[in-house]
Amino acid sequence: MKRGNINKSIAKYILEMIVVLVLVANCYVGLKSNNLQSSASLAKYYAAGNKEAIVNYERNEETDNIMLLSNANLIEDGNITIQNPNEVSMNAVIKVYIERKSNIDVEKLVISVDGLSNAKKDIKVTNNYYIINTKSVFLKPNEQEKYNIKFYYDGEYKDNFNYLLQVESY
Repeated sequence: MKRGNINKSIAKYILEMIVVLVLVANCYVGLKSNNLQSSASLAKYYAAGNKEAIVNYERNEETDNIMLLSNANLIEDGNITIQNPNEVSMNAVIKVYIERKSNIDVEKLVISVDGLSNAKKDIKVTNNYYIINTKSVFLKPNEQEKYNIKFYYDGEYKDNFNYLLQVESY
């Protein structure tokens, strides 16, 4: 071999050894400063608490034709079940969305959750919907709550109206 090729091989070997030593030192410092443990605990926390609430709604069977009633009577009745699938506590809000183009006067509509009526001042109006916050819920880890929701209407009521129940969890 020529002397120039030997010098290049030695220089390449020395650079490779320096890269290996830097990587070993970086791993050692990373493990000693508990970065790995803190990252693992943070990942576990987000994995344990980043799921949305599981929601189920069922109309009460004995009220099949209930939407035909009028004049300050019950027009809808059902049960909503909210479950926290996380290992940490969560808050949730039960909201009712009613289309603005519907033929119902939202001021005459009373929504009762477990016998408590919604506050009329808690109606938000968007371009397409009336949004009514009906109940705030706090759920412990893996806890499940069931609520009865009833819609009453105080006025002349002839047609069905469409609504959307939504549970926002945070």
